[in-house]
Amino acid sequence: MSTYTGTAFIRNFEALTNHDKNIVGGKNASLGEMIRTRKAEAVRVPGGFATTSDACWRFIDHNNIGERLRDQLDRLAANTLSPEGTGGNIRKLFKDGEFPEEIATAIR
Repeated sequence: MSTYTGTAFIRNFEALTNHDKNIVGGKNASLGEMIRTRKAEAVRVPGGFATTSDACWRFIDHNNIGERLRDQLDRLAANTLSPEGTGGNIRKLFKDGEFPEEIATAIR
């Protein structure tokens, strides 16, 4: 398991390992693993952080978009909306949302 660095909403890349996929997703966990394991080889990767799945769920709850997300996915499953339309609509839900203050503070 990684050394905990961050909050419930963010984790620093250098603290992530492949064991953190369920917390920050596979790409972020792999990036953290690469930063950590390749440091001695002087592989230069910009520092940064990943937002956690807790942050994502809190964002969804804060913006009351859960039901609209389910509706979009149901329409996709029923073939009444294209994958492109579904993706665009879901992106707009996230784009139009606002970060809860505790997540915005953690990111800043």
